[in-house]
Amino acid sequence: CALSPTTPALRAMALSKWGMLMKKSGRSGEARSDVWPLVSFDMAWVTENWSQSGCDLWEEFTSDDFYWNRMAFVYSLNAAADFADSIGESAGSNYRSVANQIVESAKGHFNGNFIYECNGREKDGAVIHAIITFGEFLYPPTSSEAAKTIAAYNNAFCEEYPSTSRRMELASLGS
Repeated sequence: CALSPTTPALRAMALSKWGMLMKKSGRSGEARSDVWPLVSFDMAWVTENWSQSGCDLWEEFTSDDFYWNRMAFVYSLNAAADFADSIGESAGSNYRSVANQIVESAKGHFNGNFIYECNGREKDGAVIHAIITFGEFLYPPTSSEAAKTIAAYNNAFCEEYPSTSRRMELASLGS
């Protein structure tokens, strides 16, 4: 697998947060002239290419529908939108619009029992990472979808590693 398609999004998110810190410390001019061009360059790529195929976090599997990737895009687009708004750039509404499109496409990853990463790789730790890191925009850690996902992944782990399942039984009995 090649690089993850989330690289430009995550770079723009980090730069957006840096730009916001610069602005808060009285360096608005530098944030606008030095940071914004980099953010807008990466976000131009993201808004046009978010649905392309790419690698998972582990660089082992390829898909155009990874839950983690989608939520990383949403989080990054919203961070860039906030930065754009804070320095008077007009791109914020476009970034939020694309983020909302991606959220709609990611809603289907909850199958009623758990949030899955992608077809062919349903249960993947990247989903838990996405819930914790990016969940505020769809399924936050306190949501019933997140709770069901954690329960399903816990059961899958216990099925994969029977000794863990036995230890959990003993712990619940107070042994």
